[in-house]
Amino acid sequence: MANAQDEKVSNKPFLRINIAGFGFFVLLLLNAPSLTAFPRVESVHYVIDGDTVILTSGERIRLIGINAPEISHNGLKGQVGGIEAKKYLKHLLLNQVVNVVYGVESNDHFGRSLAYLIRSDGMNVSIEMVKKGYATVSLHPPNLRHAAKLLLAQSDAERHQQGIWSMPTYRAKPVSQAYRTNVHAWGRYTAKVIRITRVKQGIKLWLKKDIYIWIDQTALANFPPIDSYLGKTIEMRGWVRKRGLFWSINALHRSQIVLKRAH
Repeated sequence: MANAQDEKVSNKPFLRINIAGFGFFVLLLLNAPSLTAFPRVESVHYVIDGDTVILTSGERIRLIGINAPEISHNGLKGQVGGIEAKKYLKHLLLNQVVNVVYGVESNDHFGRSLAYLIRSDGMNVSIEMVKKGYATVSLHPPNLRHAAKLLLAQSDAERHQQGIWSMPTYRAKPVSQAYRTNVHAWGRYTAKVIRITRVKQGIKLWLKKDIYIWIDQTALANFPPIDSYLGKTIEMRGWVRKRGLFWSINALHRSQIVLKRAH
């Protein structure tokens, strides 16, 4: 039988191991975005629209990397393609078991969880919605894990005129028509960058004397050198907003500004 002194000595390594293990566990929790940020398996209970669903747990999931046209809600008129997008997402997901893969940023300002939904057959539903033209790519750093695949899917959909890309509503328009646009709708606008101004908070790419693209200082790393846009004809993809005396389009990622070839 070991004496008391032996027991005291033999317990020290055990205590050191447990303290170290506890410290690692605390460090893991502190560095995790949230307890829900780890992938898990769930099933889809309800499809709200073309980019948002509710799981059987009641959790509301906004699909990362895409934007689908809105359906009518809260007194707002539905957008062209919104019903079709919802129907297709419902076809893909309703009552399906999925792997929920949360983003680096795992919640949005509406309190929804941000995640990719991966079906049991390996389908990334965000990519599938873009591939078929029911949604467009909408990249919000730092959630860029599948950005390259999403942009490739969109390029193919655009080239083959799938879904949204065949609809007159979503054809590229001169930026002068932005004044008449539905400010709640995503659109495509062509213009030349005529001037660049810099302020402490970010950069403005002026398309007309009263319309500019806004790039926040925190987003600059997601773009090429800003001066490379000056004098270039571009297609801007996003939402037009009225800000005081001016109109602006917020850009978060370089994929929103497409350089057009000179004819």
